[in-house]
Amino acid sequence: MNGDTNLDLFIKDCSMAADEATKEKFIGWEGLIAILVYQGLKLMLPEIKEWLRLGAQAIALKRQEMKKRLVDYALEKELDFPQAEQAAEIVSQRLNEEVLHDLVKTINSLPR
Repeated sequence: MNGDTNLDLFIKDCSMAADEATKEKFIGWEGLIAILVYQGLKLMLPEIKEWLRLGAQAIALKRQEMKKRLVDYALEKELDFPQAEQAAEIVSQRLNEEVLHDLVKTINSLPR
């Protein structure tokens, strides 16, 4: 498993968590989360690489900052805000050192 498969699995996992967390069937969860992962995290890539050098403890401390940055990105792109905020929370809470390593590798290999 590599490349886009890692991202797709992460997005599907976050989408299922969104449905469970909100008890709401919002048809756009997967698309909304995909935008935040593919585009929002892509913007933070240089920073995330630095966090990975610091280890898991730094990542745990940075989750709130990640959430805020993803929410700001959603606002800037005029995404559906209440759901975007929930999606940003779910994405940030599911990020750990292993997931971030995989996502960084995958996002780096995407065409610019």
